[in-house]
Amino acid sequence: MANMGFEPDTTTQRSETAIANDPWFVDVNLAEFASKWAIPKSFDDALLNDKLIFAMDEVNQALLDWLLQQDAAGFISLLEVPAQSIGGESIKVGQYKRAVYAKAKAELVKAQVDLSRKSDAENAAKTSGDLSGHYERMASKAIAKIQGLPAIGVHTI
Repeated sequence: MANMGFEPDTTTQRSETAIANDPWFVDVNLAEFASKWAIPKSFDDALLNDKLIFAMDEVNQALLDWLLQQDAAGFISLLEVPAQSIGGESIKVGQYKRAVYAKAKAELVKAQVDLSRKSDAENAAKTSGDLSGHYERMASKAIAKIQGLPAIGVHTI
């Protein structure tokens, strides 16, 4: 199937607008996601926005208990939680974005199979589960790292 892989098109102009998040977490950027995670132009901004919002909610919910602990310790946002900085960005912020973007990409892998023609979808479904699972595991590991937990869990067994 042509374009079964995630092949970015560098001529596609994506929205630079940040997607507003819960104030405790950081906003995410659709253009950053599309660029860094090789999202093909066949996925329009509306679909990406939808998947990113879904992923943000999923990751935020997974981090809720940890957020409450950090809030009780006096940190009013993820940006204030002490963490090493690499490339000018807090490791915890980077892991948060990784979790959101990986979860969104897992959803896009599933969407790509759903949007494919039947014969192509049948072939794609064979590998999409593995690929989607890969991105789900990436998200789970990033969530664990944010919390300072080992990355062993239900999603990695």
